[in-house]
Amino acid sequence: MKPPGRLITVWLREEYPEPSETPAATSTSGYVEKIQYDCANERARALLIIYYSENNITGSETSEATDVKQAAWVAIVPGTQSENSLSLGGRRRRKAH
Repeated sequence: MKPPGRLITVWLREEYPEPSETPAATSTSGYVEKIQYDCANERARALLIIYYSENNITGSETSEATDVKQAAWVAIVPGTQSENSLSLGGRRRRKAH
């Protein structure tokens, strides 16, 4: 059972085998992202993302921050990385189908 209104914040990290392009059209080999989850309402919002030009979070950095008061909440989509993070961080139990 989840306490009502419980918020958790997690950092996610992803690395690419080959450089990719960021939304700002710069090259990146990976990123870290700070995400806040609302366990009670099963939604999330991105607060900060830092792109790195090299693997292992090295090289030059480009970041995008969102004011927490203006960050949009999005529903958690079943079967995604966000659902896994919510399950672990929010100690959510999966419902039997």
